[in-house]
Amino acid sequence: MSEAIDPMRAPGGRGPRARVQSATDGGNGPETPEDGRCTARTRSGGRCRGMAVTGATMCRMHGGAAPQVRAAAQRREATAEFLRTYGDVDGPQEDPAVVVSRLIRQASGHVAWLLERVQETEAEAWCGA
Repeated sequence: MSEAIDPMRAPGGRGPRARVQSATDGGNGPETPEDGRCTARTRSGGRCRGMAVTGATMCRMHGGAAPQVRAAAQRREATAEFLRTYGDVDGPQEDPAVVVSRLIRQASGHVAWLLERVQETEAEAWCGA
């Protein structure tokens, strides 16, 4: 006796809207498409052939145009740009905003020190020392 195949079910018993688990992250996040394609599944169980929105994992037709997806994609793109520009400053687990704030504090301290040196030099020049 053969079972009827439900076209709304993907192979493996998951529905069409089930999250696709990535082998690299253990299923804790969305699959990151290496080829830039949408990770949504068709009714027959195959993968959508549409291109994913930049920074997202799905095409515009499968939710990539939603405001929250676009905002998350922009955050991922900003983080990737920061890492490309500055590298892995203090380790992979640190939030880029925290790293940037620390670097700004360090730079402002250095600027304050330089300003003191300039003022000392100017004071010596005026005093004729």
